[in-house]
Amino acid sequence: MIAKNQWGQYSIPEEISYTYTAQFILNGGVHEETTIDYLKSIGGNIIHAGAGFGDFLPALKNCDKVFTFEPNKLMYKSCLETISLNNLSNVELSSYAIGKFDGTSKLKHIDEMGQEMGPRSEMSDIGQEVKIVKLDSIIPKDCKISLIHLDLEGFEFDALLGAKEIIERDKPIIVLEIDSRAVTYNSFMESINYFPKKQLIFNSNERMVFVNTVYEYRKDIDKEYWSSNLPHPLSPNDEDVDDYKRFMIDGRTLMLGCTKKLIPISNIQMDIDPWYQSESVIKDNWLNNNTFYENIIGDGVLSFTKELADELIEMASKNCKVFITRTFTKKLPIMRIANNFPQPQDFIIKPNVTLTKKDYSFYIWQF
Repeated sequence: MIAKNQWGQYSIPEEISYTYTAQFILNGGVHEETTIDYLKSIGGNIIHAGAGFGDFLPALKNCDKVFTFEPNKLMYKSCLETISLNNLSNVELSSYAIGKFDGTSKLKHIDEMGQEMGPRSEMSDIGQEVKIVKLDSIIPKDCKISLIHLDLEGFEFDALLGAKEIIERDKPIIVLEIDSRAVTYNSFMESINYFPKKQLIFNSNERMVFVNTVYEYRKDIDKEYWSSNLPHPLSPNDEDVDDYKRFMIDGRTLMLGCTKKLIPISNIQMDIDPWYQSESVIKDNWLNNNTFYENIIGDGVLSFTKELADELIEMASKNCKVFITRTFTKKLPIMRIANNFPQPQDFIIKPNVTLTKKDYSFYIWQF
């Protein structure tokens, strides 16, 4: 099926003609026009995923380069046809999913009713086997990325974790389609020093509302924040430091982050954008640690998002004997970033010891 609107022509598979996006474009509309206009205004070299059948691409013909990804085989074929119909020489389409590692996974593309999911396809334990690549592995190192736009049905965090080199090097604007998970999205983005700037709202005749949030990198503000003498309980006091030491065992200690009062009791500090420089500081994402330490400690590191918390515990289980965290158990008025306040039963891997205080708890895993 060939559809047209003001930007060009689109190849739409009949199997997904029932979807809202397909119906809107089949009727001559421009889907998510506000987001398209914003991407056009930024221009440059853009990463856009997932591509779907190419509903954004004809409008982006004046960007320098558009790197786009679509792992659904049916949608990939249609997207190639859309690119051809519009002679889009600036678009580079890959048939991969993007994630935090290079490998393979499954893509669910048939729903419970037996319908092709098309643009609603999602990573799962069942479905088509697809290749996963990190953006850092596939985007040329000498290509400066101006903007990353992701609508990956909940897989956005993994894609961004696989783009840490691009983010650190180019500080691109990041645009994410969000839904009821807005708080989770904002918390994750703040953990990599990105903060909401504006929202792009597309309200189509009040039938469907699509919201994309624009995030911008804010390095200096966070460094100033983290290097300041934060008041207790945001920062640990002397008694808290003693509690860390009480549960630590002999050997080397890695600290996730650069908490001032914990520097003296750690051998190595790791952070994606540390507020200070030292031979003991590793500049990297916490989840990338694959070095074994007797102890891994982290103050507040489980308080960003549940997803990040579970992934950090999994990482620690493979790379240390003891994992100790001081974790907030409720939202405090003076808090700026924390949005996850777990109880022991909330973790996939349960802590061996819990030390409960007024506003926070120490959780200790012994592997």
